[in-house]
Amino acid sequence: MPVASLFSGGKDCTYVIQLWYESTRTLPDYLIFIEPKWESPHLDNAHLVKQLAQLLNIKLITCKASELERVLMEYNIDTLLAADVYVVEHVKWLSEVCMRTGTELVEPIWGYDTEYLLREIVESGISFIIIGSRPEYSRHVLGMIVNKHTIDKFLEKVRSLNIDPLGESGEYHTLTLSTPLLRASIEVKNVEYKHTSRYDVVLIKEYSLKTP
Repeated sequence: MPVASLFSGGKDCTYVIQLWYESTRTLPDYLIFIEPKWESPHLDNAHLVKQLAQLLNIKLITCKASELERVLMEYNIDTLLAADVYVVEHVKWLSEVCMRTGTELVEPIWGYDTEYLLREIVESGISFIIIGSRPEYSRHVLGMIVNKHTIDKFLEKVRSLNIDPLGESGEYHTLTLSTPLLRASIEVKNVEYKHTSRYDVVLIKEYSLKTP
């Protein structure tokens, strides 16, 4: 039966796909990008979300939150993967949608310690760039690339700022640059910066693909 994974292009949802692959040796059949209702670093970099889906070789479906139930039914989705850690309201909403469609909701990283989880994500081979942050954190983390070489420095920064290491409360947002599942990694070449009412954003204007 078809499996779908919610996908913003960020580190957490990428890790969930990786965990699913490790346990089943299969990738999801679909990725679902839910367009945010408000300004979003992921929406501003939606061309990279599409690129990541292509590198994973998984069909990307884009919809609004209000359309998720229709999408699950239209594609006959049996299992939905999500990357929530402790935001109860979001899980409650997904649970209600999945209950109405007869879809099994799988939350592989729910309840994890967020600093432990961040280290696990990076140790698994995922690297990412901070594409958005709340303005008060921007000069410290915006545009930073986090990988095995920079994880300790990044954790020092988030501890000093007293924010959630994973950014689970929306303190910062990420875009995956590499993972063992990708056919190529993304190398950022040129960016622009954008200020919105909610976030400071890195707009990735130019990039290249590097094959292993």
